[in-house]
Amino acid sequence: MITEPQDEQTFDKEVTRVLTEMKDMDVSSDDYAKAVKNLDTLCAARSSKTNSWLSADLIIPAAVNILGIILVLNYEKLGVVTSKAMSMIGRGK
Repeated sequence: MITEPQDEQTFDKEVTRVLTEMKDMDVSSDDYAKAVKNLDTLCAARSSKTNSWLSADLIIPAAVNILGIILVLNYEKLGVVTSKAMSMIGRGK
């Protein structure tokens, strides 16, 4: 039965286990090729788990843009001024 790893330490333990097993294998054997493939799969799974599409690099600029728009709209509410809020929206990179 295969269980899903719970945290990054589990990935590190499995990578260490595979590398330890590979030390005793012949480089030209089929078992070594399978171990390399398993190691590659483990490393890819670890990197995909740690990379999140929602990061601080995205959240902070978005929050600052929204706060700026709210401040401009509040200022315009207090004193009638032509709307400049929409031109202040930052563009994503």
